[in-house]
Amino acid sequence: MIQRFRFFLLTFSLLVMTCGIATAQNFLSSKPGDRLGTVPHNADIERALKSSAIDKVAVQCEGWNETIASFARLKLHDLTGRSHIGNQNASFTILSMIYQNDLWMTAKIFPLEHPDLQKVLNAKDKWVSAKDVVGNPNMEELMTQLRAYNAKDAELTRTTKLLNAVEQTRRLGREDRILTSFAADNITAEEITKLLDSSDEYRAVKEKRAALKKEIAGKEAFAKAGNALLARVNSLMALPAQFLIVPDTESVDGAWVRPMAVGAAVQTPLFVAGMKFDKALAEAFNSGNPSTIGASTEEFLRAMSRSRFYPTENFRVAENLYVKSNPWRYAAWAYLLAAITFGLHIFFRNRGFYIGAFVLMGSGFLFHTGGVALRLYFRGAAPVSNMFESITFCSWAVMLIALFVEGFSRRALAGLGSAIIAFLLLTGAGLMPLHDTRLHPLRAVLDSYWLNIHVTMMLLSYAAFSISAFFSLLYLAKSWLGRESLFGGEPMMTMMQTEEFAYRLVQLGWPILTFGITLGGVWADHAWGRVWGWDPKETWAFITWCGYPVYLHTRMVMGWRGTRSAMACVAGFVLVMITWLGVSYLPWFAGGLHTYASPN
Repeated sequence: MIQRFRFFLLTFSLLVMTCGIATAQNFLSSKPGDRLGTVPHNADIERALKSSAIDKVAVQCEGWNETIASFARLKLHDLTGRSHIGNQNASFTILSMIYQNDLWMTAKIFPLEHPDLQKVLNAKDKWVSAKDVVGNPNMEELMTQLRAYNAKDAELTRTTKLLNAVEQTRRLGREDRILTSFAADNITAEEITKLLDSSDEYRAVKEKRAALKKEIAGKEAFAKAGNALLARVNSLMALPAQFLIVPDTESVDGAWVRPMAVGAAVQTPLFVAGMKFDKALAEAFNSGNPSTIGASTEEFLRAMSRSRFYPTENFRVAENLYVKSNPWRYAAWAYLLAAITFGLHIFFRNRGFYIGAFVLMGSGFLFHTGGVALRLYFRGAAPVSNMFESITFCSWAVMLIALFVEGFSRRALAGLGSAIIAFLLLTGAGLMPLHDTRLHPLRAVLDSYWLNIHVTMMLLSYAAFSISAFFSLLYLAKSWLGRESLFGGEPMMTMMQTEEFAYRLVQLGWPILTFGITLGGVWADHAWGRVWGWDPKETWAFITWCGYPVYLHTRMVMGWRGTRSAMACVAGFVLVMITWLGVSYLPWFAGGLHTYASPN
């Protein structure tokens, strides 16, 4: 039995490594994409751009001021779903698309991601150019099919949200604050009231939803591929107009402009410098002579540095470091290797493996801390404003707690469990769409110092609960094996010690959770004029807050130990996952004032 468990633990560690490498593509690999002969390229210009300071030039994209390197990464993913085209430098590729847009219209860079799409367009292979799509004689047929599907899909989405709103209002009450909390989904109080008051109307809407589902069944993949193709083609054609490189000093909303698109009407020093730089790049790409790129870039950056509207050089350098180094990838690698090495230590009882695992865990934590610190610097607030940031911050908190626990206990199990948890969380974050991972301006409701306190407290409590759940699951596994110690001989950690660790971590997490929920109520009063509204996020946070005292009470007062206590701890963590992720991803929790926390 002892050998059986050792073999199981080692096999599990190896499976984590194999599955992680296969799935965490954004963090654990960087596929350059296909080298296509139709793609424009000029090696001299690419070398000149690499040796220049072009990546320090800022671009405004979707309201956020970022470097060309960050802008290029986003646009390439929009266009191709990849981070590179061939071996081209991403900044060169995007600048070439901007200044040689006509040439790129014939480049076969767009994948046809569904076989029926290839049939409709009568394409010879799975890669097409923008010209192949725009000039295709079957384009009208494709557009007709997509319009019909999109209209029904939008209607289905809204109908589903309406029914969810009705169900939530029925459960929670019909006060105005509940009825109006679905305004973000364009669901009105009148519509909800109508369905609450008439069972016939409610039944008709449910039947309508069922009919819509039936109509679009089986067409989702084709429509997704078709919509993605059209969006990519439109993105390529619109790219030159999106190269906003000069702050408009008279704009009330902080908008930027592209000088060549505006023309010579504006004569401010910033605009003149921008026009000169824009024309220099255009001439370089059109003539194929890159000799002026370096000097014109330096001159442009000197002019921009005198503007208070332009990001500081430190900001631009830090963002380039963040984009090019991708600290999450290195942290994920280190945690994966740490988990495997902890498993080897537990299997072979070799001190060298333990030291190596601890060093790997610490190294991963340093990269992880660097990523969190950089986003804190860019944002000017705690990096917890969306799902990507909450996952990366929570996994960082898991490792912070684990380093303390492992430093005191030196049992290897805290390190093993935390490294696995952090790796899986970072893997999940890495699989999120790039638009959900990049920096955006804070929404008005989040632009508050309460964000730094309320959300970070919630995530710290989740981190403590996740490690406690791991120990509880470990206890249940050992209980299944029928052993008092995890391994034979001198016990590395007895069953009761494992259960005790879980208990202590809940004792740490629950007061933090209480503090976080209380501060959330204070923030809600400031932002929305009420402390509590019983929307889905608040409701499940309250259920979670009630769940863990039940666990603590049964253990402290009723004397629960062992299996019952471990199962209660795991049940509490299930509530955490519903509160944190379920409310954001599961469709029947749609609506509420916390919709800004959803992944989309």
